[in-house]
Amino acid sequence: MNNKIFKKSLNPVISIDNYSNRILSPKIFKNKGIFYLFFSKSLINKEGKPNNTHIYSATSDNIKDWKIISSPIISTSPEYATHRVMSFDIVQAEKNFIGFFEGRNQNSISIFMAESKNLINWNVITDPILFDESNKFSFRTPFCLKKSDNYYLYYTRANSKKSEILLNIYTDSKFKKVLKTHIVLKQSNIEEKYMIYAPNIIKILGKFHMFYSGWSSDPIKGKIFHAVSSDGIVFEKSEESVIEPDQIHDQKHCSEPSAIIINNKVNIYYEACDNNGNWQIMLAREI
Repeated sequence: MNNKIFKKSLNPVISIDNYSNRILSPKIFKNKGIFYLFFSKSLINKEGKPNNTHIYSATSDNIKDWKIISSPIISTSPEYATHRVMSFDIVQAEKNFIGFFEGRNQNSISIFMAESKNLINWNVITDPILFDESNKFSFRTPFCLKKSDNYYLYYTRANSKKSEILLNIYTDSKFKKVLKTHIVLKQSNIEEKYMIYAPNIIKILGKFHMFYSGWSSDPIKGKIFHAVSSDGIVFEKSEESVIEPDQIHDQKHCSEPSAIIINNKVNIYYEACDNNGNWQIMLAREI
């Protein structure tokens, strides 16, 4: 795949407002004919700086007109994440929906779970499922898919020197029993030197297609890349980026993709940053 097969929307799907200039981390999900778009919003405090980041949702029956739910579905809390909750993902289990998100405290970034029966009301499990007691690594940007009877949880493990995308294979929906852990992607070129993260996977013709964020360090610039796998474990990277900054709303960065197939075409929702530092949700459609 390359960036020539995607056409970007002219306007943001979810735009900034008077309370936030940072709309981040989209997740697109379809259930019973309704599309759900989850995203994070960083609120601005009186000093004009981003404050706590919360997770919100919007719904649509046609992917054109979105109704944003005014209250967050998951907020920061002293019980699990005091600073930010973001990078939401979701998988359908046997009897409910399981959500995953990145929670940030003063000195740590961990991955948490939440449960819901209706995609609106969420109960957060306050103990993280992925964390580092020594704070040497951060755990970020979870993505989960169900394969046979197992759950494949992809995530980013990072420190100040490197980042890599890992996979834990769980045998239970409580995410207590890890069957295996794999490193599936490492930083391997200059356009990923600053960081790789935010894996998102869809299946096309029996293959696992991963879209992920890669950031260069000089200059610091975010793009969206692609890798493919036959088993969901061993991935081969494509040579070129899939989506890169080239229009008014994403002139600075394109990052954190979320893909879905609609009418046999890949649709990628992503966070976009313009030259003024405004972050909004954009859409790129396969043509």
